[in-house]
Amino acid sequence: MSHIHPRARYRPPSTSFFAGFGPAAPARLRQDEASELESLADLLQHFWTQLNRARIQHLCQALSEGSLQALWRDRIREIQALIERVGVLTQDRAVEGLERVRGAVEDWEQQVRRFVAGPVKMADYCILQNRLETMARAIDLCVRMWQLQQGRG
Repeated sequence: MSHIHPRARYRPPSTSFFAGFGPAAPARLRQDEASELESLADLLQHFWTQLNRARIQHLCQALSEGSLQALWRDRIREIQALIERVGVLTQDRAVEGLERVRGAVEDWEQQVRRFVAGPVKMADYCILQNRLETMARAIDLCVRMWQLQQGRG
């Protein structure tokens, strides 16, 4: 009895950017590849921001103004309490990225003051969301830089 093996399908050479990341791929990105990845990240971030704005706009339409403000006030109090707990933000630390975190926290707190002073518009919710995202990214970057420094030490 002869064994019939299916023929391998023809796969045309891939021109995809990610095709080069197979097992035999070089360990480092070329400059053009890094630029392409950076552009892709920027584009994805832009789409993410648009989707968040649409979600906030929907929330503004679905909830009463009082409910929406109460929701944000509760979240703001929780976030402010967490920021106060992190004593590292007030100390002089030699961690790369910490200055960016301090700036992001200051921007957040400035927007919170505007929010509390009122009156609140839909754009204020979007700005709060943006400041929250910026603060989270800055903190994440700072922690990653600290981890790298620890790994070298």
